[in-house]
Amino acid sequence: MNHDMEMETMPMHFVWGYETTILFKSWHTKTAWEFYTSCLAIIALCILTQAVRAKLPPAGYHFRRLEEHFAYTVLYGITAMLSFLLMLIVMTYNIGLFLSVIIGLTIGYHYSSVNLPHPCDEATF
Repeated sequence: MNHDMEMETMPMHFVWGYETTILFKSWHTKTAWEFYTSCLAIIALCILTQAVRAKLPPAGYHFRRLEEHFAYTVLYGITAMLSFLLMLIVMTYNIGLFLSVIIGLTIGYHYSSVNLPHPCDEATF
């Protein structure tokens, strides 16, 4: 085992700063502009996650067609993937990124839960 290798470690406590790596080595913010633009992108990703999640039918819903069940299964997989990506962003322990996720999910929940009929409601078919 080579102990001379320099390893990049992640903090195990919350930090504040705009120089951080988000999900991939290629998504590394070095300036305040890059960081705050990334925060806006993360907020948009959270809103998208909540919008897709709002389209899912309630648990126990009985599908009329196999194609309908397959489409909602794909949507569920997309929401699971997006949720895990958001969890990894939170795990950077960067306060700005953490707040971006919370703000984005809150905004997304608000706009996706406005009293609109759910796609699986009987009245919409």
